[in-house]
Amino acid sequence: MGESATRRVMSGIALALAILAVSPGCSTPQSDTGTPIGAATTEPSVVTFPATDDGVVEADDYPGGDPAIILVHGARFTKESWSDQARELSAMGFRVLAINLRGRGNSTGPEAVAPDEWTGRHDVLGAVAYLRSSGSQSIFAVGGSMGGYAV
Repeated sequence: MGESATRRVMSGIALALAILAVSPGCSTPQSDTGTPIGAATTEPSVVTFPATDDGVVEADDYPGGDPAIILVHGARFTKESWSDQARELSAMGFRVLAINLRGRGNSTGPEAVAPDEWTGRHDVLGAVAYLRSSGSQSIFAVGGSMGGYAV
């Protein structure tokens, strides 16, 4: 991994850990048995789930425990843009969900929206609902650029 890629991984991890550090009641990721974990594999499963409108969200679901972290890409990017950071966080024991906003990959949604009614928030809220339905108790979201707006 080059110096630039390493710097991006470390800044992504530092940001996620800074968010976790200031969150009340958050501690080291835990397994279902309550012991600290480090994921055995950091390869994701590709999943789809509904957005909170009529959309469908595609995501990479990296294994890990609670808390879970949603990663949301910027305008020129996709869920794969987060793969280095997601693998590092998963290896540290966090469950990570890197989503494709509608219009990227297999994520879709209603097309006719006014410019001030951008619907990325529905994709993020769908990701929260998906994680909650699969057992995540604490959920944090990190977005870059347009993804930050969606978060």
